[in-house]
Amino acid sequence: MLAQASPFWQAATAAEALKLVICGHVHGEHSIAYRGKTLEVGPATCFQWRRGACDIEIDDRRGYRLFDFAADGYSVRTVFV
Repeated sequence: MLAQASPFWQAATAAEALKLVICGHVHGEHSIAYRGKTLEVGPATCFQWRRGACDIEIDDRRGYRLFDFAADGYSVRTVFV
């Protein structure tokens, strides 16, 4: 998913105050935790790649993620339309 995952995680772990990175449009939803940091990735607003497929398979759904933030953390849910 990340073309240059190693430099990304090196920069993220070096930033002490950083806890969460949110990005999107990767044709699927993902939550990745690494060394106290979390990467939340939202789905594309067009098609998705079918999760777990060995070959390229398209899942014809559009989606977005909703985040609710609180003092003690956050919750996230994905909505597909």
